[in-house]
Amino acid sequence: MTIAFVATIAFSLLQGAASPVNAGRIPLPPPVFSPAPTPAPVCPLNFCDDFLEVCESSGTPEDSCGQSLKTCEPSPCEACDAAVAACNKADGKHCNEVADKCRSELVGCCLPTVGAACPSTETLLGFTEQFCIDNPFGRPFECSTAPPSAKLCEVTIAKVDGCNITLCDYKACAAALLKADCDETPAECEEIAACS
Repeated sequence: MTIAFVATIAFSLLQGAASPVNAGRIPLPPPVFSPAPTPAPVCPLNFCDDFLEVCESSGTPEDSCGQSLKTCEPSPCEACDAAVAACNKADGKHCNEVADKCRSELVGCCLPTVGAACPSTETLLGFTEQFCIDNPFGRPFECSTAPPSAKLCEVTIAKVDGCNITLCDYKACAAALLKADCDETPAECEEIAACS
């Protein structure tokens, strides 16, 4: 016996006998299982019920709110973004009201991308000190009472906490105070005065 013949016999023994079931067939690849599809996010059913009211009270023009309401049911985030953008463009003083409604109620549904240009003073959090350096509060220097200062700004921001005063309200009041007579409370400051 030659070495080649012995090697052939040894190789055949190591391979084992052909299975009668698989003899002559090409082996199939193992099955591949796809993961179950992720369910679509569910938006709150009653989100649009008071959307028009919140939109209009924020300072968004009525026609823009009406247009946004039409898209609210099928696409609430699109409606929110359009309403907040229209409010910002119209210099609405409470654009944060509609923006807050959208962000708080649409969690897990979609994410609005347009932010309010007039957020609440409460959004300042740790940035109050820098905001107040940039936006001091007080009467004109010629008045004997409290000239504009960052400290007075911080006191004012703290007092209006929870009163839904926006940064636009604050800035409008601060600017009006500098032009007003020393004993006059400008109309722009009435909300802040009523709150503090």
